[in-house]
Amino acid sequence: MTQAKYTDYTVTVDVSELVKLKDILKEKLKDLKASPNSNATMFMLTFDKLISNLETLVSVAKDRERVKKKLLSSDLSEQELFDLKKGFKEQELLALKKSDVSKMDLVHSAAHSIYKDVKYISETLSYNDPEIVNFLNNKQLSAISPKEAEECSAEFKCDEIKDTTFARPVQRKEEELDEIDWGESDDEEKENHLTPKG
Repeated sequence: MTQAKYTDYTVTVDVSELVKLKDILKEKLKDLKASPNSNATMFMLTFDKLISNLETLVSVAKDRERVKKKLLSSDLSEQELFDLKKGFKEQELLALKKSDVSKMDLVHSAAHSIYKDVKYISETLSYNDPEIVNFLNNKQLSAISPKEAEECSAEFKCDEIKDTTFARPVQRKEEELDEIDWGESDDEEKENHLTPKG
């Protein structure tokens, strides 16, 4: 049996798409909280998890862009290169130098978790904003099955997923990124909402 590779369980997304999704979700949550008959509490966990994870992804993307810009700089000093090598392997720096930092690889478990939560919020609250619709219409994301997401989680150890989810020549040892919650969607929250009272 051929062992699966990390790349067998990844999808590529545009960073700009993640930024737009993060911004619109923050606006939606703000509006929801301000609503007279607000259901914000009911959806708070899902919103908070989504926004937190997206903010971390965007932070990682900016970090990748910063490091690549420094690597390509004509006035990169030996000391700056030495400092970078303290946080990254040389092959990681070479890969980042050649990479397209406008895009990001996500493992299936992470991508499916975000997609499922966005779909739940969109369908339940009838959101049809372009930023949300475009994300849900992403064919790579919508094609991920729950089984594939589970296989991805089983194939790679948790720490390994967190280290490779963003192809991390992005994580510097001296600057730890926020903890990312790739847990299952808040099924209990959804179940309580969808179960009629009485």
